Amino acid sequence: MVLYNGGYPQVMTASGPAMPSSYGGTVTNDINDLAEMAKHILEKVVETYQINGISLPDRQYVALANPAQDCEQLTVAWQSMYLGPPGDEASGPQRCESPRSAVFEVVVTRCVPVADDRNRAPEPAAISAASAVLMRDACLLMDSIKGMDDFLGVTATVAGSEAQGGLQSVTLTLAIGLV
Repeated sequence: MVLYNGGYPQVMTASGPAMPSSYGGTVTNDINDLAEMAKHILEKVVETYQINGISLPDRQYVALANPAQDCEQLTVAWQSMYLGPPGDEASGPQRCESPRSAVFEVVVTRCVPVADDRNRAPEPAAISAASAVLMRDACLLMDSIKGMDDFLGVTATVAGSEAQGGLQSVTLTLAIGLV
């Protein structure tokens, strides 16, 4: 069924109204898009690790904004949403029927060596080994976006964080189209 909304054709889908975008796809107005996309991202990250035979922390979940990083875990946290294709939020005005993009942070948090009970620093080899695991996580997180890309593309960066309280994280910041 096609309706006209302000001169623009609007298609009714099973999940609600959708409008063709100038980018060749359809912009849906489903209120569950963010939660579904976050679950999809989590699944793709887990799949990438499984394919590579690398284990992830057992604690895995979707969150709003930045959850506490107080244990080993994998989180996908929604950060923001804007009109326009990924990476284009500040380049200029967008039409209301433009695609929407969402920004998520995918964080892998792991235990790292800390000072012992006599306040002696961890051995350099232990620090290097833990850092190598986190650097591998960074590469796997970047690889995981291959299964997430839609026709709009994505923007993605991966960065490490400072170690705090025996934990350290790598974060994939991902802007992805919601179509």
